[in-house]
Amino acid sequence: MSNQEILDYIKQEFKKGVSKQEILNKLIKSGWQKIDIDEAFSLASESSCDPNPVEENVYTTLLSPIELLKEAWSIYTKRFGTFIGILLAFLVIYIISVLVPIFALKMANSFASQAILSIISIIIQFFLYLVLMFPSLALIYTVKDRSEKIGVMEAYRRAGSKLFSYIWTNIIIMLITFGGACLIVVPAIIIGMVLKNSYLLEIIKSSKELLVFIPGLFFVLWAIFANYVFVAENEKGMRAFLKSKEYTKGNLNNIVVRILFIAVIALVISYIFAILNGLFLAQLPDSAQLQLIASMIFNIILGIFIPLPVIYNFLMYENIKAIRGEFVFSPSKTSKIVFSLIATFGFAICTYVLGLNIYLLFSLIPHALQNL
Repeated sequence: MSNQEILDYIKQEFKKGVSKQEILNKLIKSGWQKIDIDEAFSLASESSCDPNPVEENVYTTLLSPIELLKEAWSIYTKRFGTFIGILLAFLVIYIISVLVPIFALKMANSFASQAILSIISIIIQFFLYLVLMFPSLALIYTVKDRSEKIGVMEAYRRAGSKLFSYIWTNIIIMLITFGGACLIVVPAIIIGMVLKNSYLLEIIKSSKELLVFIPGLFFVLWAIFANYVFVAENEKGMRAFLKSKEYTKGNLNNIVVRILFIAVIALVISYIFAILNGLFLAQLPDSAQLQLIASMIFNIILGIFIPLPVIYNFLMYENIKAIRGEFVFSPSKTSKIVFSLIATFGFAICTYVLGLNIYLLFSLIPHALQNL
């Protein structure tokens, strides 16, 4: 492939809607020198083959939390109809996730059968969580490709082509984060049990939330941009997590401040809705069904704001990425091994918990069958 062939390739990819970063990654992985690629991009820019050349903001400094919120609100209002269309899937899944446990408990006529149906309900909700990945991914594509003003169906079409990779990437991220959160407390409990040190176990018991929260916080922050990296840069699995972690280097304090800002706003809005919901429920007759329906309606109305933090965080990712500039991402073997081990640790804990619940389930089945 000559320089002209690189240029032709870039033009073809731009016409398909592929981002500049994705094209860059593909060419670098194919062994091309960055200087040749940059020259081809420059020529491509001159020929105006990029269908969306002006949408990418050029940042030199981090936007303040207020600036991020203003820009996020502007995008939210401009694309409100598309966001609401995507949220309809969230609505259906939310209603099912609320009703399934209720019906399960109503069907149960004993403690044992109640336990069985509760576990089945959890399995169904986990399946719904996986289904929820589809509208979540479509939402990110709507934000990323906002310059193209794509509609609901197009957002789902683009999400559908990468759905299974997205689910796999999120499973990897979940295992890394879960394993990281348990990195201190689980070994500490095991050591305390092996040494039969009741004093150490008592300390761990009294501070277990802190021992989970502190390491867990770092892993959550490192993973905050992973889904955006997946969509915007086509990095999958472990690489999406590691590149997200790379973007947080030197920016953790700034990221925490901006997350706290949007979190406080979300809490205030939720608190206002909770008060309104409480006042409304106080006026209703003493009917559990009516109160459930009223609470669901308030939660659905509150759910209209779901896209806002997604847009906000995506803009923060774009901001940090633009300041960092384009770079060849090549994580070290040590990083890959360390985080693979942490993911394996997370998987082992999940397997243990699942196995324990299955054991309890099978131990309750004979009692449940006698009472059905």
